[in-house]
Amino acid sequence: HHGRSFGYATGGMRDDDITDTMRETWDVFDPEFHDFYWNQWTGTASEFSDQWKAKISEVIDTYHPDMIWFDGLRTAMRGDHPREEYVLDVLAKYFNDASRNQQRVAICNKHGGEFNFPEDVGLKCYENGRDMPTDVGPWFLIDRAIAYPWSYVNNKRYRDGADYHVRSIVDVVSRGGIFLLSLTPKGDGSIPPEEREIMKNIGNWMKLNGEAIYGSRPWRIHAEGPTITRGLKRTNKGEEREQWDWRKEFTAQDIRFTQKDNILYAIALAWPDNGKLQIESLAEGCEEAIQSISLIGSNKQLPWKQSKKHLEVTVPDAPPGEYAFTFKIQTK
Repeated sequence: HHGRSFGYATGGMRDDDITDTMRETWDVFDPEFHDFYWNQWTGTASEFSDQWKAKISEVIDTYHPDMIWFDGLRTAMRGDHPREEYVLDVLAKYFNDASRNQQRVAICNKHGGEFNFPEDVGLKCYENGRDMPTDVGPWFLIDRAIAYPWSYVNNKRYRDGADYHVRSIVDVVSRGGIFLLSLTPKGDGSIPPEEREIMKNIGNWMKLNGEAIYGSRPWRIHAEGPTITRGLKRTNKGEEREQWDWRKEFTAQDIRFTQKDNILYAIALAWPDNGKLQIESLAEGCEEAIQSISLIGSNKQLPWKQSKKHLEVTVPDAPPGEYAFTFKIQTK
């Protein structure tokens, strides 16, 4: 990550900006560290390209990764470091090796054509929903750190618990997307206890509700409900960017849909306190012919009825789990 682009550590600096003291005392200008702080004063773009190609090729040959994510390469297709033919050679090697090994692989495209690759290359990725269009469609990825920054630091603050990540997973998958959550190990490789606890609780939810996530596909709509997750956020530079916010206070009317075979999953992002779940998209006259409805985590079939306004499901007195609640709707 830290060697992601030539000149990353000195971006925007010119000769006039560098004092003699900086040249003598800063590691970034020490030739001994030229292959760590790649820049024009201690190395060359050609040397960077050679090392970049060698490192990525080694990763492919040694570990056969299912997915490769480049946080850099902003200059690869425009500024020739690494050289464009090197990038194309590495991508060709990755996909050709995968084909020979009958392996399914993906290249991540940061910000969907706005950062390192042309728009139609690989899997479009949006960091925590930043700059993600409303009509992103299926086959995209949301990535985030379990807590920021992206690395471990002392006294790290964990703003969000498992509930936030679970609701994000549900929303992303309902849109046909992939959710990538990065942990922040300590220097010895151990996972901080706060992160283990969050992951355990996410795992508990997935263990119960995973059939609505794994192998599922988007339904004809991905959601209904009053809570808007998309908005505009102003950056430090005063620019407005689209931003998706999964920290909202969701209601039982906020529902996400997935499907598999003849089963429609309606995942309520909060528990209906009045004992009734209402789904407007499944009102009388909808395309689906409903046979039965159950709640994952409960063995009972649930009473239901349709009206011209909505499908109404009578729910148990208490929820079977936490965070988000999956109703399994069997259709003909």
